[in-house]
Amino acid sequence: MRKWLAGLCVLLVAACTTSSGETVTQTSEVSGDKQSVVAKFPWMTGIKEVHWVAVTRGDPRTPGPTDTVYHAVIHLDDTGIKQLKENRWNPATPGWTKEVHPKLVTLVDSAGEWMHSSDYDARNKSSLHGKFHALLDKGVVYFSGYTM
Repeated sequence: MRKWLAGLCVLLVAACTTSSGETVTQTSEVSGDKQSVVAKFPWMTGIKEVHWVAVTRGDPRTPGPTDTVYHAVIHLDDTGIKQLKENRWNPATPGWTKEVHPKLVTLVDSAGEWMHSSDYDARNKSSLHGKFHALLDKGVVYFSGYTM
């Protein structure tokens, strides 16, 4: 009986011990899979070209969902640009480009006035939540957001 109780105590202590909290981060290669972006943002019209990466973070020893952050550069045609301009836009917060993923920096044109629209953000009803920034005249949109 004592051995059984001692064994039970060891198991209970082991079960209550916290993990080291190891977080593993994995970043995908840059993808040009347009259909993936269209599926995430079906309301966005005129998508011509995309470049995106996904960054997953989590403790592989912990059950449950993994956090995923998506970054995308989206180029729109004239129809998409028209849709962009139907929203109210304001100049983007200075320094917002620090949010641009390093693998996409060369694809984000710094020339021009980047804008942000809370209205456009609110149109997004997908499982991704984040912000859209845009160069309205060039039809370039940058999205950074996460899964919920």
